[in-house]
Amino acid sequence: MTNRSVQWVIGLGILAILAILAGQAYFFYQDFNLRERQTVQSFRISLQSVAESISQFNKSTLPDNIIHQYSPDYFIVDINNRIDPWVLEHYLRTELMRRHLDVDFEYAIYDCDDDRMVYGNYVSLDQTEEVKNKLEYWPKYEEGLYYFGVHFPGMRNYLLGEMGLWYFFTGILVMVILFFGYSMMIILRQKKLSEIQRDFINNMSHEFRTPLTSIGLASDVILEEGQEGDKARFSKYSAILKDQIIQLQKKVDKILVHAETENKFFRLNTQKLYPEDVVTEVLEELKPSVEHSNGVVRFTVQSGNQLINADRYHFSGILINLIDNSLKYTSKPPDVCITLSANPKRVFIKLEDKGTGIDSKYLRKVFMPFFRVPSGNIHNVKGTGLGLSYVKQVCDLHGWKVKIESAPGQGTTVTISIPKTE
Repeated sequence: MTNRSVQWVIGLGILAILAILAGQAYFFYQDFNLRERQTVQSFRISLQSVAESISQFNKSTLPDNIIHQYSPDYFIVDINNRIDPWVLEHYLRTELMRRHLDVDFEYAIYDCDDDRMVYGNYVSLDQTEEVKNKLEYWPKYEEGLYYFGVHFPGMRNYLLGEMGLWYFFTGILVMVILFFGYSMMIILRQKKLSEIQRDFINNMSHEFRTPLTSIGLASDVILEEGQEGDKARFSKYSAILKDQIIQLQKKVDKILVHAETENKFFRLNTQKLYPEDVVTEVLEELKPSVEHSNGVVRFTVQSGNQLINADRYHFSGILINLIDNSLKYTSKPPDVCITLSANPKRVFIKLEDKGTGIDSKYLRKVFMPFFRVPSGNIHNVKGTGLGLSYVKQVCDLHGWKVKIESAPGQGTTVTISIPKTE
């Protein structure tokens, strides 16, 4: 799947989800408003019935237009007669329960002597003791003499609780979004793996074609001239054969070592050792490569005789890969500095070079298997993209920390932090 196809799939999927979300939000809002209007109407009917019951109890008549709504959850009821708070609460509780309006309410009664609303009580029909959104200020009805106010603080929660079907559909939508996100993650991962596989095959084709071509040419010359040919020429092409076979073996070994460390059953063969001894051995092994590149590698020991636990073979492999990268990725003769230092708890191995460096946007990816810093269609440096991945894997297996710092044209610094051992 091409990049454009993936972008279209993701874009259309996101647009579809946004459209569904917008539609659901719109219909939810419409349904909520409808339920609110219906509930307000039920409140008005209930309060009208309460007023009529109180009027019958007091043997009085009611004025016209007795219900006054100040907000969706606050009502004033004008009954034109004195009000007993316990009678009022009884009728309010009975009427709301009869109409199955299981919503908390609180009430206050106007006191004409003091010209203020006198708070009555907070009533919870669902038997909860928690007081929610208690009204602090009770507006008065200036044209009435005997009236009471009722506030329904749990109205919004009551309405939301009545919309259970919407929660069901919302849950389904969340599952669809999660499934879409998971599918997109799988598609992107597969696409990434496909790109890695393609790049790996291209790199390997290039990596193996060159030495195989050299081996083929050298073999042809040797076969044509036979043992009777020029001995110097024969020795030259034999050396080419041997060198290219060694290069092939190194590449195969690198791939096999990567596969080995990827194995979940892989175990390190750790032992106590001095890191300066291993660094010295590796530098001796890489001496021909350093001389061939006309470079220089300096090793400075600031804190010697520090014991660590390490797998000697893979510890050497880390150093070989790091030094090899410093020798390859440079536009001038390599200049590499290795420093061994320590604090009371840890040993630090720092490798600094003055090579081409790495752009900051690629630093998080350099430890990924098969990743190589993009260089367009030009590949001046041979490689498999496994070197730094191997370094990270081995450090993780040891429980070590590895940090890389780099900038284009300013070189690269890799620091490995290793716990000391007794």
